[in-house]
Amino acid sequence: FYGTNGEVLFHDWGVQGSGAKSVYKAKIEYTFPLDFADLVWSDGVKIEHKYIDLKDTMPFGTKEFNIPFDATGKKWIRLSVWDSTGSGAWVNPVNLNLAKNLPSR
Repeated sequence: FYGTNGEVLFHDWGVQGSGAKSVYKAKIEYTFPLDFADLVWSDGVKIEHKYIDLKDTMPFGTKEFNIPFDATGKKWIRLSVWDSTGSGAWVNPVNLNLAKNLPSR
């Protein structure tokens, strides 16, 4: 499941690979130009994130993300994407210990 207020929609998302060669993949559709995406993950103690500037996008588009990250020792990960009006969408955290056994959505 994912949350949205309607202007940003997730069509597919998930983790591929493992350890230092992990990649978070997502496909989205949006109405207004995007502002940023934020990939957040944690080992249960320390939280890390990768900010992705998306201010160069045009309205009424689609975007695919292929975001490398190191999943070694990490427990969960999630992505949120926000547009220029403050609207956004976010996926529920994915348990990285189970992610390798789950198909992307």
